[in-house]
Amino acid sequence: MARRRSHLTPIGASKRTERKPLKVWFLEGVIVLLVGLNAYLLYSALSPSETVSSQDFRPAESQGIRQLVQVEVLNGCGVQGISQQVRKYLRSQGFDVVYIDNAENFDFPETVVLDRRGEAAISDESRSVATVLGTPHVIQQKNEERLVDVTVVVGQDYRQLRSYEE
Repeated sequence: MARRRSHLTPIGASKRTERKPLKVWFLEGVIVLLVGLNAYLLYSALSPSETVSSQDFRPAESQGIRQLVQVEVLNGCGVQGISQQVRKYLRSQGFDVVYIDNAENFDFPETVVLDRRGEAAISDESRSVATVLGTPHVIQQKNEERLVDVTVVVGQDYRQLRSYEE
């Protein structure tokens, strides 16, 4: 015998309403979250970024930018262990020190920062290394054969460097 429908029951409705399981709600939430994250990443990738000019240079730049600067440290004063000390200090300041060695001689009276990649002028990266060390001596000496951005030659004035103070 067919079941009679009450005049209060809407067409297509049953007495028991089915609820979505908790797992389905969770998966739908994760999908919405991932779609939102994807939209944010796409927006940030396509939006124009700010350009930085040399006028915007500030010595207290972020650690992320410093990690992109590859530095070599050369001992130009003959004091044993000074290259390791400067390397440790520069790494603590966020620079990527990739090589240490002795300079061609130990007769450097002052510590010098050599800009290996600068174009028409000394790069901000080289100035940043010099500022962190506390030396005013920055020279542009472009050398594509050196696989670094900046070379630091530690001279006889190593006691005045910030790396020696710490």
